[in-house]
Amino acid sequence: MKGSLWKAALWILTSCFILSGSIVPSAASAYDTSSRTITLTIGGWISGNNLPPRLVNGRTFVTVTFISQLGAAVSLNRAKQEALIFTNETEILLTARESFVTVNEQLQHTDSPSFWETNQLWVPLRFLAELLGWKVSWVQAPKEVILRKGTFSGPTVAFRLNGDLYLRDLETNAMRILGPASYNFCWSWDGESIAYYQTKTASGEPFSGVALHILNISTGSDQTVYSSIPSDQPMNGNSAHMGGFKLPSFDPLGEYILYDTPTSDYDGMLFRISLRDHSIVEIVQAYEGSFSSSGRYIAYIDVAEEMPIGIFDRDGKNQNRIAGPGDSYCWHPGGQWIATGGKDEILVFDVSKPLQPIYRFPYKGRPMAWSDDGQWLACWGAITSETLEPFAISIPGGRIITLPQDRRTEPLAFLPGTHKLLLVHNSGILGSPLHDLTANDLDNPGKPELLCTNLESAAIRPN
Repeated sequence: MKGSLWKAALWILTSCFILSGSIVPSAASAYDTSSRTITLTIGGWISGNNLPPRLVNGRTFVTVTFISQLGAAVSLNRAKQEALIFTNETEILLTARESFVTVNEQLQHTDSPSFWETNQLWVPLRFLAELLGWKVSWVQAPKEVILRKGTFSGPTVAFRLNGDLYLRDLETNAMRILGPASYNFCWSWDGESIAYYQTKTASGEPFSGVALHILNISTGSDQTVYSSIPSDQPMNGNSAHMGGFKLPSFDPLGEYILYDTPTSDYDGMLFRISLRDHSIVEIVQAYEGSFSSSGRYIAYIDVAEEMPIGIFDRDGKNQNRIAGPGDSYCWHPGGQWIATGGKDEILVFDVSKPLQPIYRFPYKGRPMAWSDDGQWLACWGAITSETLEPFAISIPGGRIITLPQDRRTEPLAFLPGTHKLLLVHNSGILGSPLHDLTANDLDNPGKPELLCTNLESAAIRPN
């Protein structure tokens, strides 16, 4: 940028001169800065930061010196309580308590002014990171801010095709192959890793076992956290040592992953595996285990009890059960509620007092996904007839939006940060495993938007 680096150099020299003199003491801060533990992850790596981030009125603030980790040079003028941030393309000048920031010599308004505290200038992370070309996501449960830059920084779908795992950026359609993956994969809560199953053959044995892998998207590291060894008995497709017939589930707090070893599609054992030392703890004879978004609870389905939903604390203790039958469930994004589907009702429970539902809806369906803000619950089932179709329920109002497709269509997830419900439906070719992915905006229902085609299975990056 013309003249930018020269002006920046002059500004730095001036700042250095000022810094060599006396430092103007800061007045006591009038800002309500709550001290909450927030993790900052940049490109898959947890960043170093001498002073932890601050959460102010729902916005994350960092010291201005942290911004240097985003590839920019930073110079702080303590006397004027202002800072210059610059790269080859961008020059940003900001001052404490000012609601306008100078960006490439143009004024821009910010609703999160910088402030001066602990002899540091605290700046709004999202505002500055996005000016520098970073994608910023917030994960509520572990209080984590994720910064990404590059091809797959926006809404991203992971999918299988012909035995390989792929990424596709839904905005640019850029694709990347991750490598072979046999079946069943899921994203970590922060969207930085994918767990997947890979079948394998032991030396000299004709029968396959299975390994549970975790692949970090940013670093490319791939670790095996569980590996079964085939027995000397022929496998019938449901042998216990195969396992992984249901999706694994990451712990939002990053300590564990859940894995099942079913003896059939609806029976088996649920295990909790440590991501640190790969030790395995048996939890309960059940299937479809998953962590709540807060990481506080583990839910599962126990067919031995006519398919009730069971709930443990994260350490596998203090078991509780949801009243009434249910063969499916879906965690609320806040981690305290859970939606269940039974014979003729969809129920929503507060897991701290699970005997009586806080909401009940007289529809036969399977709860599939909540929107990020908890305002919509997407289901697949029947409302007024036996015809199966996707629909969404507003919470708490109970308004229904049906999404007429064909009977092979099921909700997958909501596009993060939106009310756009993503649906996966069969391509219509007899015997084909391929599917299409469409988006349906519940705020403006209309014609579905086709996002991509020819997917065997898919999972949306959560942030």
